[in-house]
Amino acid sequence: MNRVFTILTLLTSFAAPAAALTTCPHHLLVSGYFSTVHVYDACTGAYLRDLDSRARLAGAQAIRLGPDGLIYVVSEQTNKIHRYRADTLAYVDLFVATPQMAPLSLAFDAAGIAYVAGFNTHDVKKFDRNGNLLGNAFPARASGIAGPEIGTTFGPDGNLYVPGWISNSVIRYDPRTGDTAQVIAPRQGGIVQPRGLLNAKDGIHMYLMTEGSSQLFRWNPVTGALTELRRNLSGPTMLTYAANGELLIAVDDGVTRLDAETGATLGVLVPANSGGLAGATFLALIPKPVTLPPNTVAEFHNSALDHYFITADPNEMAAIDNGGAGPGWARTGATFPAGGPTAVCRFYGSQSPGPNSHFYTIDAAECQALKDLQAATPATDKRWNFESNDFLSTPPVDRQCPAGTTPVYRAYNNGFARGIDSNHRITGDLAAIQQTIARGWSDEGAVMCAPG
Repeated sequence: MNRVFTILTLLTSFAAPAAALTTCPHHLLVSGYFSTVHVYDACTGAYLRDLDSRARLAGAQAIRLGPDGLIYVVSEQTNKIHRYRADTLAYVDLFVATPQMAPLSLAFDAAGIAYVAGFNTHDVKKFDRNGNLLGNAFPARASGIAGPEIGTTFGPDGNLYVPGWISNSVIRYDPRTGDTAQVIAPRQGGIVQPRGLLNAKDGIHMYLMTEGSSQLFRWNPVTGALTELRRNLSGPTMLTYAANGELLIAVDDGVTRLDAETGATLGVLVPANSGGLAGATFLALIPKPVTLPPNTVAEFHNSALDHYFITADPNEMAAIDNGGAGPGWARTGATFPAGGPTAVCRFYGSQSPGPNSHFYTIDAAECQALKDLQAATPATDKRWNFESNDFLSTPPVDRQCPAGTTPVYRAYNNGFARGIDSNHRITGDLAAIQQTIARGWSDEGAVMCAPG
């Protein structure tokens, strides 16, 4: 099997981030219904500042990173959704006013459409990127929903899941067909006032929190299996993942840490009423911007997929940091400098028919062969599509780098043989590549040479 065909057949993945910095790489934003949105150090829980005054954020509810990299904050009592910068936390503008809705949550689909849950109107409305109303996702009280809640979110299967505080139920909305269905019946499992929903990292389950019955469940939305992890949590509202994989829950006007597998309490991150927090409802982990020197290639990792990805584009890095590539991506902290005489070609397949992956090569002959194959292959078939010359580097000679350069290594996860998505890790960190090889990945040696 020739190299080009092997690449086309084997590769199917896209990769992501988790920065190891001396300062905490995230802010934790917590909504206080009776106060405002408060900003904390996500590592220590120390109060830093308020995001904005209560005059603008009265009845603060959901906080989401949008497809434009901005922070969206729902103000239920003013019927408005505002936007803020993710780097400076400065106010940007009003995204949309939603008269009579009493909005609690919003969730974005892959096209950037905002789905806003209205507690008073018992429905979910859709808005485009400019805040223009596109209409209802589904009619009021569809499938018995009443009082749509802050946990409204897209699940791992691409459907929108909506908890109902008044109906004590959860419904599913299929955006492809427009159909709704009740997937958790009223008071099933003893639930009262379900509010929080969060996708688990296994790509299958979701966590469900219930305020009235003070429970935490692990739920399989496909099979319907509902497993109680905890009870007696004193009116929990919403939850999110910490950077270290723990669960953070809004409870008792503070933030408590839980074990993501067992639900056991690990400690308190934000003490009750810290910084004036009152009526804690929603919490969100917001990455701080990472500034790298010009011409730097950064590595990302997706913990759920165990896939790696690299980019030299600062705008793309920021977009991934802000969730633009989907959930699970984080910086590894590994980087290497770009620079040299030869362009590194970057290719991408497609989400459908695939391969859903990026591939990089500094080999000019291989790059041209993939371009030729693209031209000869219909778009309805799997093929590599040339995206750009991503950065410059120096080709190795017989896997050896010339003087004045340092090796950049590659490892392959043997995805084709294992029957899983193929993925390559490309990094200048020799220890990291050795650790990856020790996990069963194949060593492909030095594939390019970085300055220095």
